[in-house]
Amino acid sequence: MEAEIGERDAGPARPYGWIGLPLSLVLIVVLGLLLSGFALGLVFLGGAAILGWHEASVRAANLIQAMQGDPRTGEFVALILGILVYAAFALAVFALARFRGGANWRDLVAWHPWSLGRTPRSCWVTVVAAMIYSLVANAALAYFYPASQEWITVPQGLPAISVFFVIATISAPLTEELIFRGWLYTALRDKLRFAPCLVSVSALFAVAHWEPTHLYALVVFPVGLALGFIRERTGSLKASISFHALYNGVAFVLMLFGK
Repeated sequence: MEAEIGERDAGPARPYGWIGLPLSLVLIVVLGLLLSGFALGLVFLGGAAILGWHEASVRAANLIQAMQGDPRTGEFVALILGILVYAAFALAVFALARFRGGANWRDLVAWHPWSLGRTPRSCWVTVVAAMIYSLVANAALAYFYPASQEWITVPQGLPAISVFFVIATISAPLTEELIFRGWLYTALRDKLRFAPCLVSVSALFAVAHWEPTHLYALVVFPVGLALGFIRERTGSLKASISFHALYNGVAFVLMLFGK
C-alpha cells in the first residue's frame, strides 16, 4: 500500500477536466468570498475583544459613515479591503490546488523554482516588447480617448498611495497569475496545444479587465499573451508573477509622476 501511494505521489498532479474546471473556478470564487468574510469577522471580533462589543460596533458604524462622507477615507478603506480580498482568493487557489494535487499541488499552478539568470532570452525580448507596446498603446489611448485616463488613478495621500502600490506590485500580480496563468493555464494546457491555450487564457484575462468601452480589455490582451508566453517558456508561475509585478510597477511610476 505504501509503495502504491509513493508511486502515485511521484507522478505529476492532473488538473480538472472540462466539467471540473469551470466548477473549480466557481468554488474558488465562493471560497475566496467566504475567506474574505471570515477575515473581516476576525478583525471585528479582535476589535471587540480589545475594545468591547459596544465600542467596536460604534467604531465600525462611524467608519462606515466616514467612508460615505469622505471619498478619501472610503478610497483608503476600499484599498485595504482590496488587499484582503486578493489574499483570500490567492489562498483559495492554493487550498484547492493542495486538495486536488496532494503532495504534487505545485504542478497544478506551476509553482516551480525559477532562476532569473536562466531565463530564456526570448522571455527578455518579450518583456521589452510588452513594455514598449504598453507605452505606445496607453499613449495612443490617452490621445484618442482621453477619458481612459480616469479608469485607473493613483489615490491621494501617502497611506493610500502606499497601499495602492502594494496592490499593484504584490497582491494583484500574485492572485491574478495564480488564477489565470496558474490554475486556468495548467488545466487548459493539459488539453490544448500551446497557441489555443495561450489565446484562450489571455482572452479571459482581458475580459477580467473589462470596462464599458472594451478598449482597456484590448490593451490588456497582448500583455496576457506575453505573460502566458513567459509562463510557458520558463515552466514557472513565479516568472510571470515577477514580470506582472514589474509591468504594474512601471505603470504605477508613470501614473504617479506622469501627471
